[in-house]
Amino acid sequence: MCNPASFVLTKTNVYWSKNSDHHDTILEENNLRDTFGSKIQILRVEITPPDGDIFSDPEGWVFQYDQDILPDWAEEKKDEARARKALEVWHARKIITSGVHRLDDGGEFFVDNATVNACDNATVNAYARGNATVNACDNATVNAWGNATVNARGNATVNAYTRGNATVNACDNATVKAWDNASVNARGNATVKARGNATVKACGNATVNAWGNATVKAWSNATVNACGNATVKARGNATVKAWDNATVTKVGLYGKPRVFLQKGSCAVLLDRRNGISITVAKKKRKTR
Repeated sequence: MCNPASFVLTKTNVYWSKNSDHHDTILEENNLRDTFGSKIQILRVEITPPDGDIFSDPEGWVFQYDQDILPDWAEEKKDEARARKALEVWHARKIITSGVHRLDDGGEFFVDNATVNACDNATVNAYARGNATVNACDNATVNAWGNATVNARGNATVNAYTRGNATVNACDNATVKAWDNASVNARGNATVKARGNATVKACGNATVNAWGNATVKAWSNATVNACGNATVKARGNATVKAWDNATVTKVGLYGKPRVFLQKGSCAVLLDRRNGISITVAKKKRKTR
């Protein structure tokens, strides 16, 4: 199942990963093997919150084995006691519920009502709720879930996977990939790839590639490539290329947004400034 918190036990040690709660990752990082000869050498265990609330008191979390065949040395009470001792260290590192924290060495974190800063080359996996904020700068990579607000600068890379209300503010040369209901504000030379129901506001020289039901509002010199059922509102000198069933609307009084409806698409161009509606019909294939 590999739910947090996950541990791998040997006869004498307990292992966990700062980067993941997948047992396979723990095995790989510590050069552990499942078997030696025909004998089971390791024990996969989990200690998880019964109601799924990762921010609850860990004393109430439930211990369980996560494999069917146990090693000869397995003894549940002793195994649980060893794993719970390791849980104290795991919890102290991964659960962040207040204050401001700099995460230079990266890893997996669960953040609630706190601010974490990912800098240098750190890779941070942030599972957030409440008013959590993640600041990514330099060459940091941030993978964000939940309701996190992510501010990306420099050459930072942000992957926002959320069915919550995650917001990503990207500037400089930051790269953002947004899924589900993420909201992205892109400035400078930021690059955004938006899927699902993501909403993107792009200005400056930002580049946006939109799929699915993504909604994009483009200003200044922003460039947008829209596919699927994406909806785009173009202002200023924005450039938009539309495929599939994308809808592009020219709005605003200033600038000359350029829109290119690709051949073979059903993309729609609406020019609200002039009251014009243009539809490019899908080309029919020739039959022999």
